[in-house]
Amino acid sequence: MIVANSFHVTAVGDLDDCASEIAVRFFRDLAPGDTACASQIAEVRMVPKFARTMAELDPAVPGVGNQGTPADLRAAAAAALTAGDAVARWWVNTSGSGVGLRGGHFQYIDTGNVTKFTLDQCRWAGDLAVSGDIVWQAGKPGLVVAQLTFGTPAGQGTLRISWDDREPQAQAAIEGDIGGRSVVASMQAP
Repeated sequence: MIVANSFHVTAVGDLDDCASEIAVRFFRDLAPGDTACASQIAEVRMVPKFARTMAELDPAVPGVGNQGTPADLRAAAAAALTAGDAVARWWVNTSGSGVGLRGGHFQYIDTGNVTKFTLDQCRWAGDLAVSGDIVWQAGKPGLVVAQLTFGTPAGQGTLRISWDDREPQAQAAIEGDIGGRSVVASMQAP
């Protein structure tokens, strides 16, 4: 049986509650039962590009009520990618702390099915140092909520960025302000 977007040993550590339940049914009933979930596993998200600066990024897509400039929307995208990078690094990190791609650091605490991150000047893009908190529910429903702050040449930014990490083709919702301008945008989940 093929479980979309998955790797070796899909029924162990199954955050999607799919392969593990199919395996249990198979061993219990000698039939897999409903396997529809196997085609609905979220893709492994890749970064759009390894941009060294915010200017190299595509801006987040403005939404209704957005007053942010294209530079603000690039900063919002860089902040979202910084949060996504910390969450992605959790998978290969059991130490409780890590570093940003281009500087800064983060710490995390696992509390059952919820992981709480604290970012301190993390840099995914070299010219944006992001601090703040991320709360990630690793299993279903997979909600990630980041409350982030950073400085740009156009002013201070405070954003709330959220997405469903278990949802295929998920979109990140971005709301807040940069330099006193309201930012309302979205982008592909990091």
